[in-house]
Amino acid sequence: MPLTLLVLSLSFAAPRDELIRFVPDDAGFCLIANDLAKHVSALTDSPFAASLAKSALGRSLSASSEWQNLCKLEAKLTRNLGMGWTELTDVVPGAAVGYAYRPDPAGRADRDEGLYLIRAKNARNLADFVNKINAAQKKSGELRDLISREHNGVSYVRRVEAKQSIYYLLRGSILVFSAQEEMLRRAIDREASLGVGELGAFGKHLGRLEESAAIHVMVNPRVFDTGFAAIAGKDAFVKGMNDYWKAVDAIDVSLSFESDVRLALHILGDPKRLPPAGRRFMTKTTQPSAVWGYIPETALIAIAGRLDLSLTYGLLGDFLTPDKRMAMEKELECQFGALVGKNVVRELLPTLGPDWGLWVVAPPTESRELLPRVVLAVRVNSSKTLAEDEAILDTVHLLIQMTVSSHNRNNPAHTVRIHPHVVAKTRVRAVEGLPAGLLPAYGLRNGFLLLTTHVDEVGRFELSKSTSRTMALMQLSLTSWRDYIVRHRTALSEWLATREGVKAETVALRLDSLKELIGLFTRVDLSYDSGSGRSTFILSLKPAERLRK
Repeated sequence: MPLTLLVLSLSFAAPRDELIRFVPDDAGFCLIANDLAKHVSALTDSPFAASLAKSALGRSLSASSEWQNLCKLEAKLTRNLGMGWTELTDVVPGAAVGYAYRPDPAGRADRDEGLYLIRAKNARNLADFVNKINAAQKKSGELRDLISREHNGVSYVRRVEAKQSIYYLLRGSILVFSAQEEMLRRAIDREASLGVGELGAFGKHLGRLEESAAIHVMVNPRVFDTGFAAIAGKDAFVKGMNDYWKAVDAIDVSLSFESDVRLALHILGDPKRLPPAGRRFMTKTTQPSAVWGYIPETALIAIAGRLDLSLTYGLLGDFLTPDKRMAMEKELECQFGALVGKNVVRELLPTLGPDWGLWVVAPPTESRELLPRVVLAVRVNSSKTLAEDEAILDTVHLLIQMTVSSHNRNNPAHTVRIHPHVVAKTRVRAVEGLPAGLLPAYGLRNGFLLLTTHVDEVGRFELSKSTSRTMALMQLSLTSWRDYIVRHRTALSEWLATREGVKAETVALRLDSLKELIGLFTRVDLSYDSGSGRSTFILSLKPAERLRK
């Protein structure tokens, strides 16, 4: 290929891609940060940063010794290197920075190798930075010599320092260095072996994500195959893990901050390589739970998903020996089967799920309750008859009766009882006599088995919205928590103070600090998404103010 075409191709490559070409395919993991300085600059100039600076947390951070030391470091670097802060950030973090780690195949910790990579915005500033570092350290005696080296026609430098040697390659806007010469040579060979536009194994995996996050940390599972295989034959659980591990091509953790702060876990692989039980499990659990349509938007926290108990039981079998699986099934029958008169695995598990949800809501404004209410909903298999649904409820009733009897024996002065109720035309049973406004109830409603800490929540269990296509797993409303703290500040302070043995004023101040902290954000969400050979878990934090101007 003509040299001109090669140069043009490289000039249009993303800074992250330029660095990742140097990462050997046998590295254990690789960290790549792209345009970090730009992201940090945008964040520090955002409405959210202004709001944070005015908060008690922001004032505390500004006055901290760590922040003061960082300011002193800026002044020291500027003074010693003769470069301003803008010029320094042009180099580090520059346009992209990276780190790759390669564990020793034989497991010798002292033979592990690390590789550092920098893609500066300006080649001249990078060269000046390297030269000034070398000059300053030669003057101080930290650097003893600079020796030119060559590998397969590529020149690099050995820095002979007082305690070790560092090897670096400076190529235009790119600086690659390592304390292990073999690792640098491996990086040189990796980059030289790739054609125009090729990125190597790590680059290919990143390309499958269709995401441009600020920071990526990617793990190469193949590096750990030998360790798994060595002990897989000795332990059934590890053998099961190994069978699933072999289906994974890469694991990536990414961090981005645009409209929200987003932490994502990507698992890349081929579902066809999973054991049969794993493939069946994945098919059934990659759809949104219908329970989300019933959960109030103002819930303090909500968790919901789809869990086929029969498939889950089959999945567990991949991690147990036949003897242990048989022993577990026997124990289930002894503990629960005899109690409910059903075979747990074949008759009970298939009747429950796969939709389920657990959420917490603040007590109604007009209520004098202090503690939030909890609701658990589990789908009762709609293909079963009403008699079978009632049998499930009778089983729950029997378990609750045993719990109530045990409570009354241990607390003869504060006994409770189970009493029937009708809520929104639904027959339920409630446990009466408990303190703190608790009125636990259980029953069947809208095709779900409900268990809640207050009987009124049964009537509120109504379909209020359609289920999103995005598979939500958890939602935490910080706005609702803040409102709950504001409304119950005095009562919460007194209740917590009694439990902790401190003054109510002290607890009130803690609650005020917590209220201000969570007031910086509105919600936290955990969701799941999947694509072709990709499973992604996304944790997002939504700020109250914009992260960008």
